[in-house]
Amino acid sequence: ERWDWSALTERLDYDFIIDNLPEYYNYWDWVYIITKVLSDDDLSKSELRIELAIIFSQLDKEIRKNLWSELTARYSTEDLLSFIKTSSQLSNTSVNFEWNYSDLYNRRDFDINKLLTEYIDLQFFIDWDVLSESKALNKILLWDQKAIKDFSVWEDVVLSIISNEDYKWNFKYLSTLASINWCDKILQSRENDWDWKYLSEHSKCFSFKPKRPKEIIKNIRRFGQHLDFGILSKRTDMMLTSEMIVNLINYSWDWYAISSNKGFKLSAEFVQENNA
Repeated sequence: ERWDWSALTERLDYDFIIDNLPEYYNYWDWVYIITKVLSDDDLSKSELRIELAIIFSQLDKEIRKNLWSELTARYSTEDLLSFIKTSSQLSNTSVNFEWNYSDLYNRRDFDINKLLTEYIDLQFFIDWDVLSESKALNKILLWDQKAIKDFSVWEDVVLSIISNEDYKWNFKYLSTLASINWCDKILQSRENDWDWKYLSEHSKCFSFKPKRPKEIIKNIRRFGQHLDFGILSKRTDMMLTSEMIVNLINYSWDWYAISSNKGFKLSAEFVQENNA
């Protein structure tokens, strides 16, 4: 290529760039155009957004992803949600707006409660995978004892949200939310849908609690058919004694891993009795 289009993008005048966005779409420095050339007034025009979406759709996936992230950052949360709702109502449009939903859903001013409430009536597009692992969801599901004093009431509130069939939650991503992945009652809801490998490694449901020492045995038994005992065998926060392990002896533990895991309190007698 003869020209340095990154340099040209910075040098050519505004009108020429705007008039020739599609003509030289494969040459422009798009990041510079998005961040430096396009004004707020430009970005407010739906015609320009459609034009950019069509142009970006012709670029490689990784380049496209980066450009949509840059473009998303130029808009307020309120504007983005308005665009998404409007475009979702246009049934005949073939234009794909690939907004950075991770950016949107993790903004401080993003109101997830409002989004979920409005979704019931309007049915606009939601990236359920991204929303399922978002900070916003993790925050509203967290047990805030100042707001809800009764633990069972909090459980019911969480279950009403994640069990609502209008919401297309991805339980693989819900599994990563520290606000809920420790609660056995919540894990019993649609228990076949959770990511049990992740939970086996990270969930506090399977950590030893000094004030409730027998709870870990109950939880392991309750969810034993789903747990990955190879992963559990490497956890250092289970603090299982030989007496406790006896009650769980029939599960598929990785005894080789347990041999060096100080999270398991092995006695010489237990090792001798289970050497075969």
